[in-house]
Amino acid sequence: MSLVWTLASRNLFQDRLRFAATLIGIVFSVVLVMVQMGLYFGFGRVVTTIDRPRGRGPVDRHQRR
Repeated sequence: MSLVWTLASRNLFQDRLRFAATLIGIVFSVVLVMVQMGLYFGFGRVVTTIDRPRGRGPVDRHQRR
């Protein structure tokens, strides 16, 4: 193992409480991003479903009489 990896691993595992808190923070932020992406794509699907009534495709609201 090179000196860089030895020094990095010692620095990470020296204070185990801080390391655990950092990992929990990273996991929490990734979960929040995944929830946000799910909401974004879910709302997009609902809006697309509402905009296309009876499966006729997109509706041009300006040309409709």
